[in-house]
Amino acid sequence: MKMTKKRPHTHDDRFIPKRVPRDWDFAFYYDGKPSHGFEDSDILTQDVKEYVREKYRAALRRAMGFPTSNTGVLFPAKKDDPSDAAATWPVRQRGKPMMTSPDCALDLPEFKALFYYNLLDWGATGYLAAALNCSVFLCDPNTSKTIHLTHIDNQELSQHHGGRFGTAIKWDIDGRRLAIGTNKSNVQIWDTEEKKLQEYTWCTCCFRQDCTITCLVWSVCNEYLVSGCSSGKLTLIQKPDRLLGDYRTAHDGNIVTLKSSPDGKYLASAGSDSTVRLWLWPLLTPHFEIVFDYPARAMAWHPWKPSMLAIGGGIKQGTITLYNANNCTRIATSTPQTKGFVLSLAWSSCTGELVASYWIKKDLHSSRSGYTEIVVLSDLNKVVDKFMLGYQTQVMYLLWSPDGKKIATASTDETLRIWNFIHSEGDKEIAEAPRKKNVLPIKRFPQSKASFAKYVVR
Repeated sequence: MKMTKKRPHTHDDRFIPKRVPRDWDFAFYYDGKPSHGFEDSDILTQDVKEYVREKYRAALRRAMGFPTSNTGVLFPAKKDDPSDAAATWPVRQRGKPMMTSPDCALDLPEFKALFYYNLLDWGATGYLAAALNCSVFLCDPNTSKTIHLTHIDNQELSQHHGGRFGTAIKWDIDGRRLAIGTNKSNVQIWDTEEKKLQEYTWCTCCFRQDCTITCLVWSVCNEYLVSGCSSGKLTLIQKPDRLLGDYRTAHDGNIVTLKSSPDGKYLASAGSDSTVRLWLWPLLTPHFEIVFDYPARAMAWHPWKPSMLAIGGGIKQGTITLYNANNCTRIATSTPQTKGFVLSLAWSSCTGELVASYWIKKDLHSSRSGYTEIVVLSDLNKVVDKFMLGYQTQVMYLLWSPDGKKIATASTDETLRIWNFIHSEGDKEIAEAPRKKNVLPIKRFPQSKASFAKYVVR
């Protein structure tokens, strides 16, 4: 009788899983409850308390010498998802999030909280500037000191007779000069320490028709000022009698937002024509164009990665999308299932967390029926904090204090609320950590006829 060699068994029994990756020493102490994590990709429905519990469990496991990651005890180890890595950015997370109530509240009478206006800014010297109808006020939240800077509707400054009010406002980098745009095509630059009008100029549209200055932005070198208007024009201003190069027809209709990158390389403009365009400083050479389905108002540059731009809205109005401005590509996108849209975005210069203001509709046929939720993201899929929940008004503005420890929210109920974003002693060490400033020298490059690298989002 011929004997045959028995072949080794190479396949696992289908009823008995592999035991090799199991950590049985850890299993002796395991409580049998899996970590909930953040499997819910809808950032508007995530439970922030679960994030705090998970941080506590991880700290407890480290203190007891247990592994902090999922070692496969009773539950399979989670596989790495390449899309998760693309949705992340550098973060120094706060040890104790959970923002509950504002530190103080200020009244904003006659505040025109419209989609196309930019009426608030927080300067480097600590003063909040607000354009309230025909007047501009400065307020120091720490001392409650309020200064009436100017009355815009001054007939001595213009050939127009009455009817002017503030529509855009922006501090320079040092917090000394304040640029004010109006609904009559003109831009005023004030020295706020001396309360003196330094410069007075016009948008390029004023020679044909009146336009409204909807947004303003200073270059990081503090030398140039760019204005955007309701006719879609960008005007580069250095002196009141000098426009550098030709103006740019940037958008068809209102220019909604202007944001300069932290390194001074790019200028991003968003318009009512559902496009976002990137320009190269200082002569606004075309660089990158993104075509959306809807207008996008919310934009923010990452403070430590100056090429990373976050845009809220545009595709579905609740979408947040990350772009790389250097290579003109989309990095990642997050779209919550909850019906809402992004009104404002702001990146913390201290922690790297992204704050997003959402307006969630109750009635799809009414824009006024809804409530506000402001979420704090450590990446596109993880909510680490929430505040201002259930407010029946839209939060159009998110403004950081000069030191980055406080954030101000302004809503359509004519109220400005200031929140302590960093309030624990451990987090103050994070806030006081040195922050890099990668500012490029601005030179007068020759005009270029380069066209946009186009990116259509569907």
